[in-house]
Amino acid sequence: MSLTETDRGEIRQLAGRYAHAIDAVAGGAWADCFVPDGAFESDLQGRFEGRAALIGFAETAGQWAREMAAQPRHWTNHWVIEGDGETATAVCYGMVIDTAHGGKLLAAGVYHDRLRKLKGEWRFVERVWTTDGPKDTEALSGLTEAFTQ
Repeated sequence: MSLTETDRGEIRQLAGRYAHAIDAVAGGAWADCFVPDGAFESDLQGRFEGRAALIGFAETAGQWAREMAAQPRHWTNHWVIEGDGETATAVCYGMVIDTAHGGKLLAAGVYHDRLRKLKGEWRFVERVWTTDGPKDTEALSGLTEAFTQ
């Protein structure tokens, strides 16, 4: 069975919940976007696997934002989603802007996702962020350092 347009819409809705949760520093809600042993990986902060690590990631990112007086907003577009109705892969462009500082671009890049339907709902198995565009190296170096302390 191939993916339906409903599946594709549900996957984009999942990505929306992901963005709203990480921007609101709602670690539990952000981790809920993943399967229990799911993983997030970023070329800026490293790899985080499992619910506890995902919540820790969200809390550390939120602490960094508070210290920088920043309000990150995650945006994605140009989705390509393929799958069989139970598993899927997706790729999309993304950017993170800081609305507290006039919409300053923090980073641009690409998400590569593996997804699985869990109890009838799509969840990320693995979400990998690769920065490939402009980035605010000063601000993001502080973010990278926050994850190595």
